[in-house]
Amino acid sequence: MFTLLREKAFYSLRLYISAIMALGIAFWQDFGYPYWSMTIVYVLIQPSGGQTRLKAGHLLIGALAGAVVGVISAAVFSTSQAAQLVAMTLFVMATSLGSFRERRPRYYAYMLSGVTCLLVAMPGIATPDVAFDRAVGRVQDALLAVFAYLIVDAMLFPRGQSSNVMAVAEQWLTDLRAATVGALRAKSDDPRIRSGIVQRAIQLVPLTDGASQEGLTNAWRYRVLVAVLERGMRILPVLSTFADLERAIGASARFPKNLALREDLARWIEADCPDDTRSDELQRRLRIRPAWSAPYDIDAAFELCYLRYLRAIYTGWRRIQHDYQLKESDSEAIRRLRHEGRPMPATIGQVDINFAIRGVLSIGLYAFLMGILWNATGWNASTMALSMLMGIAFCVTSGMADDPVMALVNPAKISGIAMITVGFYIQIVFPLINDFWELALALFPALFMLGLVVQQQGGVLFAILPMALLRIGNGQAGISIDGLLNSIIGLYIGIGVAVIAKTLIQRPAFVDVVRGLLCRNRNQLRDIVDIPLAGDIKRFSLDVLDRFAFLESRATKLVTAMPTVQASAQMLRELQIGRSVHVLHRWAGASSNRSSVFEPIRCMLANSLTSKMDPLRPWVTNSLSSLVDATLHTLLGSNTCDAATARALIELRVALEEIKQPRVTANPVHP
Repeated sequence: MFTLLREKAFYSLRLYISAIMALGIAFWQDFGYPYWSMTIVYVLIQPSGGQTRLKAGHLLIGALAGAVVGVISAAVFSTSQAAQLVAMTLFVMATSLGSFRERRPRYYAYMLSGVTCLLVAMPGIATPDVAFDRAVGRVQDALLAVFAYLIVDAMLFPRGQSSNVMAVAEQWLTDLRAATVGALRAKSDDPRIRSGIVQRAIQLVPLTDGASQEGLTNAWRYRVLVAVLERGMRILPVLSTFADLERAIGASARFPKNLALREDLARWIEADCPDDTRSDELQRRLRIRPAWSAPYDIDAAFELCYLRYLRAIYTGWRRIQHDYQLKESDSEAIRRLRHEGRPMPATIGQVDINFAIRGVLSIGLYAFLMGILWNATGWNASTMALSMLMGIAFCVTSGMADDPVMALVNPAKISGIAMITVGFYIQIVFPLINDFWELALALFPALFMLGLVVQQQGGVLFAILPMALLRIGNGQAGISIDGLLNSIIGLYIGIGVAVIAKTLIQRPAFVDVVRGLLCRNRNQLRDIVDIPLAGDIKRFSLDVLDRFAFLESRATKLVTAMPTVQASAQMLRELQIGRSVHVLHRWAGASSNRSSVFEPIRCMLANSLTSKMDPLRPWVTNSLSSLVDATLHTLLGSNTCDAATARALIELRVALEEIKQPRVTANPVHP
């Protein structure tokens, strides 16, 4: 507890020193809006230096893009305030969509471009000739904030700012290793371990991105961690399919000679996959395959699948461990690693484009209502800009999170406290201040507490922006009490609209979200069954892992809403069906005879996927399973049966049976 409090205090102190330095330089250089430099520091700085540097780059790009668009908007629509407001709203909606859908830190660029456009164009909507000066000021503010951080970071706090990415990666590998060893020893699949693996994979994405900016050593680690993360997530479908095969055929009893092989493989993984004689011996034993010649035996076909999964587990872990051991190296081998891995989705907005669009439309609704209010009241443009900005911040944040409407109560309280603090400074503190050092000392309590608040989720938007209402200039507040009250009114109108929008444009019930994900999963599978195109199976595999990760990250909610439905496991089984069908398509395309064998399966599978039944109900029929089984035995009874085809049919049969009769494999995760 003491360590955690010390780290938070240290982080808040760094923020305060950087903010005061930025504010002092802004005074010295006579910036038009020095308070924005101080405010951007709190938007910018992250717990680790790497994450801050990465965010700084995107922040500058977003500020520059928003400034350019703001100037263009002010120039093109200078004769029509309504047209300018519409143009800005459309731009903010477009950047908000990017914020909803972007999985990497680039979403800062989208968000800041919309914010900067609003700050540049809105206050000068009646005087477009000052828009360029405002744009220059916004870019100066961002550059100054980054400069102040870099000075403080390099001179005052040169150490102790690295992220905990390696510790999280170690724990993630430990959990993944435990899940793999448990599957090899035929232990019950613990959903808590699987959910923990996915949750840490999601957590590793921003940490890994930040590590890429923490010096050359961590830049190498970035490549290593992304490669390891991608390989590790691909192990999970293999473990799921292996467990299905184990249950379907009783592999432990059916192939007792391979139990020793499984145990040796489990011990090798527990020992961190050393590249020694044990590894060479495992590789040799895994290459020994059962005889495959007419008359073909179904046990041999099952054993082909069984050994294939063991080889996949061995190969996956060998590559994971080999890549992970490169983390302290800068060798040429790291340059060849794949480093464009696909990050895990953290919210439904990253998976569901429809929900993201609904969030964007709520922002448009808010801007429309604010425009009507502005036209009716003749509100000051500068006050309108800040109020509208804060309302949009609430709309964007509430749209990005999974939280219910009541979750906005706490941010609203934080904003209220911040507003009271601003009023206290305007009425009591600022009239007593005579120079900058007195100002810095007077701001310390508020800014230090703000540094603690911004570490909470949503703290940046809900605590920093109200502090901008101080509008500090020349050592004094640049806003009167009347102006503050107007801004407070505008802010809480924004909060109210965000609540109304979140209520009226609600995220579907979680059960309906799962239904939608299952429908999209099956639609993609049907495309593979009907007319497979190049790249379809790869895209399907990546999309399935996205949906699987999202559902696993909500494992508690999933069990609470649907205790008997295994939606995430079902998606992995449908992935296996897609892969098996892909192999069978290639096999059938070689001749008309083969095509006639595969066509009945393809047609019945397509019809089953097209049916309009509830996605939560098993869609596999007895006739489909029987047809696959009959086709398999027909091919095994022929004089020529391709091993890959027999293996694909068995994998297809096992996946269909598991979907048709899903089994509870472990105790559920309790909420």
